[in-house]
Amino acid sequence: GGLRQISTNFRSSPGVIGWVNGVFNKIMTSDDAQTYQAEYVPLETFREAAEDRPAVHLIRTDTDDGQLNATQQRSIEARCIAQMIFRAVEQEKWKVFDRRKGEVVPAQYRHIAILMPRRSGAHLYEDALQLYGVPFGVESGRGFYFRPEVSHLTNVLRAIDDPSDPAAVVAALRSPFLGLSDDDLF
Repeated sequence: GGLRQISTNFRSSPGVIGWVNGVFNKIMTSDDAQTYQAEYVPLETFREAAEDRPAVHLIRTDTDDGQLNATQQRSIEARCIAQMIFRAVEQEKWKVFDRRKGEVVPAQYRHIAILMPRRSGAHLYEDALQLYGVPFGVESGRGFYFRPEVSHLTNVLRAIDDPSDPAAVVAALRSPFLGLSDDDLF
């Protein structure tokens, strides 16, 4: 009976939510009657920040002359991420919310994950983590991206990225995330 908006985020810190709201509030607008883009609903945080520290870090891997190829850029990014993880855990003792303990604790390596859109170039991140002495494990391997739930999520993200792509929108609507049947779509 009516539209319900789900806007509370239980996982992310207020800094991440603030960044997401700032970015998506500008790009998800429904000002044109010909678009199928829903209006952005700002997210709300469920918990307080663990500490007053920037939650989003921009890593620039380009150069003024544009001479770096994608592998070189990814290698720079990998080293920056590995260095940041090492600093966060070993030197600066960043504070994080530990769900197991239900409290704020100094960051440990187990609190950190690197999410990658594809496995190509993963060795660059593994090499960088080894260089900084950061312990790591690689989860799921190649089959991860062929799992149904990942495929469904990819379809939803493609529809968000380009709501004018009818194939992506239909795939997203039929996914378990949105759950429309063929009859509903018809």
